[in-house]
Amino acid sequence: MRSFAFQTAALAALLFVSCSQERQMRAMEEGFAEPPREVRPMTWWHWMGGNVTKDGIRKDLEWMHASGLSGFFLFDAAISTPAIVPERLVYMSDGWKDALAYALDLADSLGLEVGIASSPGWSLTGGPWVSEDDAQKKLIWSMQPVTGHFCGQLPEPYRTVSCEFYKSYSESDGIVRGYLKDICVLAVRDSSEVIDISDNFTDGRLDWTAPAGLWKVYRFAYTMIGHVNGPASLEATGLEVDKLDAGAVSRYWEMYLGMWRDASGRNFGPGGIVNVNIDSYESGRGTWTPLFEAEFEARRGYSVRKWLPVLAGETIGDSIRRSAFIFDWNRTMGELLAENHYDLATEILHKHGLRRYSEAHEERRAFIGDGMMVKRSADVPMSAFWMRKRSGFYATMPHMEADIRESASVAHIYGQNVCAAESFTTNGLPGKWDGWWAYQCHPGMLKPYADAAMAEGLNKFVIHSSVHQPDDVHVPGLGLGSYGQWFIRHETWAGEARAWVDYLSRSSFMLRQGRFVADILYLYGEENNLTRRFHVERTPVPSGWNFDFANADVLLNAVRIENGALVTDSGMRYRMLVIDNLVGNMSEELARQINSIARAGIPVCDLRGSVPVRVPLPENGNPENYPAPDTSMASPSPEGVSLISTLLANNDIAPDVENLPDSCAFVHRSMPHGDIYWIANICSKPRELDLLLRASGKHASVWHADSGIIEKLPFSIVDGRARVHLAMNRDDAVFVVISSVLPKHASEPLHLPDKPLISLKGPWKLHFSGATAPEDTELQRLLRLDLSNNPALRYFSGSITYSTVFDYDGSGRASLLSLGKVWNMARVTLNGKDLGLLWKEPYVVDVSDAMVKGDNTLEIKVINSWANRLVGDSTFPENQRVAWTSFKFYSPEDPIPPSGLEGPVQIL
Repeated sequence: MRSFAFQTAALAALLFVSCSQERQMRAMEEGFAEPPREVRPMTWWHWMGGNVTKDGIRKDLEWMHASGLSGFFLFDAAISTPAIVPERLVYMSDGWKDALAYALDLADSLGLEVGIASSPGWSLTGGPWVSEDDAQKKLIWSMQPVTGHFCGQLPEPYRTVSCEFYKSYSESDGIVRGYLKDICVLAVRDSSEVIDISDNFTDGRLDWTAPAGLWKVYRFAYTMIGHVNGPASLEATGLEVDKLDAGAVSRYWEMYLGMWRDASGRNFGPGGIVNVNIDSYESGRGTWTPLFEAEFEARRGYSVRKWLPVLAGETIGDSIRRSAFIFDWNRTMGELLAENHYDLATEILHKHGLRRYSEAHEERRAFIGDGMMVKRSADVPMSAFWMRKRSGFYATMPHMEADIRESASVAHIYGQNVCAAESFTTNGLPGKWDGWWAYQCHPGMLKPYADAAMAEGLNKFVIHSSVHQPDDVHVPGLGLGSYGQWFIRHETWAGEARAWVDYLSRSSFMLRQGRFVADILYLYGEENNLTRRFHVERTPVPSGWNFDFANADVLLNAVRIENGALVTDSGMRYRMLVIDNLVGNMSEELARQINSIARAGIPVCDLRGSVPVRVPLPENGNPENYPAPDTSMASPSPEGVSLISTLLANNDIAPDVENLPDSCAFVHRSMPHGDIYWIANICSKPRELDLLLRASGKHASVWHADSGIIEKLPFSIVDGRARVHLAMNRDDAVFVVISSVLPKHASEPLHLPDKPLISLKGPWKLHFSGATAPEDTELQRLLRLDLSNNPALRYFSGSITYSTVFDYDGSGRASLLSLGKVWNMARVTLNGKDLGLLWKEPYVVDVSDAMVKGDNTLEIKVINSWANRLVGDSTFPENQRVAWTSFKFYSPEDPIPPSGLEGPVQIL
């Protein structure tokens, strides 16, 4: 009886688990078919220089909603912005506030989530209300040689004048005073003797008798950096706040948030503003704050004063101790920035019911902190990637990938699970920063960049940029200076943006399921930020394994040693630690933790070779108390990839994905009912892949985020691993799901036939819709319109509907329509049935349900880019041009992009 009861309970438990897994699979299928709002992209919505109208607000937001976006971040900015409205709505004026309230009401009714930037412009935290005392500071000094008795004025260090129209100007004597606060006066005697003589210094004058010899007297002070927020309208421009001063930062936020609460006429939270974005750090390098001396001594255990001359170039102490002081100096600055600006921002924003999205350095910015530290307390850690082309890099570039993976690592380790990015930013002038030509971006071109970003862990797109368009006369309209891409309702393909947004949404949904899987934790040290370290090279992690980045805070506070692995509260489990080859100075506590990790039997791969672990200056700074370098972690350093691969093999850490070729990427997410592998062929050529995956289960399926189709996938289990074959198109990406449960809506796989059944030669009737649409015309055969001798066709921008009639005798198995080459996207209608939008290669669609025996009417609506019209307009005088942009990009000599339907069009 007892045995029967036990068996019954066990069976019930199995049934419960099975039902739970079934529900999880069904929920995942539903979310894939119609992604929920939280995974859908957002966009930057820039109000430019007061060019704002309610009509434009309504049309912008209704288009965002129809396109499938989840919301926007509102920026008030100005950059190369002419006035095109009858009356500008100045930032925070009554008219501006009225427009804001209207926008918030409409966004609420459309279900769009609203966020704002952390200041006018986009960088960073500053405005007209920031006082000089609360502004960013920098350390400055002057030097006076002294022998014997000196009584007189010490030279003033260079001081910065306020940006606020010289408010410090003295009308009495006509001298621009600027901002200057003294710190201390130090006497130095070629570098071992430093005396603090500040007590002998009053009101700029020194009265001091020097001991024998020549002394250098340094007057240390601080002034403002003078950096302002921007790019913002003049009325919204002011000093950047001191990011190291908690009091100044608190005063900034309370003032700024109070302005927005007053302007919106409502509290923060649902139905109003819910997010605040701290954008890329572009506000200069602060090197002092009034409480820095106290903070340094409390954190490092010794006084900073004796060592200040090192910053002026003096060789105080030996080289090791000077290096250690600089290490401590930068470390203290970084901690203050992370705690007093970013962590404090999260605390204040949460108090007001707001969430913090946060970028950091983005691209080698003048940044004194550590990116993972400043993002760790963000509700959504954020990064950025640009549309750039450079020899050797197919899609994104190494520093962008490092920025994304930095945010993804934070999300994995600290538990946010969401990694966002300002996405697809570009410069419309190709000669600068490897930019793209303006107004030529389209989903098929954007996709490789999206996939390369998702390979680094991105799962929340924030599209750059949807500039507010106040009217429908100036088209394509206002922009953000030379910057795009131009994701606006006036874009030629704006009405077809939904398919692209759905692709990003489905991909993001799947990349948030379960938990990210990585074997390697990659330590980049305490002296580098990741976009500088990996600006031109990538990490040497071998193909087939995945990794997260780690800084000192991660190893000291976010992971624990457990059963031979490094484990986080979020569920991450790392089986190897890699130390980057450029790690140099290291804090004593971090060095001890690395030794503890190695002693616990966790493989530690040190890529530095014989470079020792160094620790910083001890309290009191005496050379005899400086510990010997710890070389226990040093090891010979052959090529990084080879060394890591060898150590992985020696410790039986097999690849997560075997046989993964170059230019292919993967992300593995582990779920209770199975595993998700995202496989991407980020390459201009198709590939046949035979992969072994670290997963096993009863069923395998392929989930296509571009179409929403789920197909069954034949597979086998080999030595406990799933073996799958994938035929990947160029720039292709699919999800492979290995699970105990078969998706309900999985269909049989669709295979492309090798030979055409019918070739459609023409003639083709062409109907145009858009700027300067020419008369309908007819082509006997397909050709690129940009190669036409007719300027009306060559310079046309908009949509071109190609129509033809062909006969089908009912023989064979007509199933697929292939359009060949398309510039840039096409909507297909066959016999009156809409077969959907084709926005990337291969331009193929299933027509089996629409084909009829006899005559078949085919319509192909092709959409090209604005650039054709802009190049054409550049050949005309200003008053004869049709298109209008706020920044001039094109000249008559510039190349015209491909346009139209090139074919061949075939029934397969």
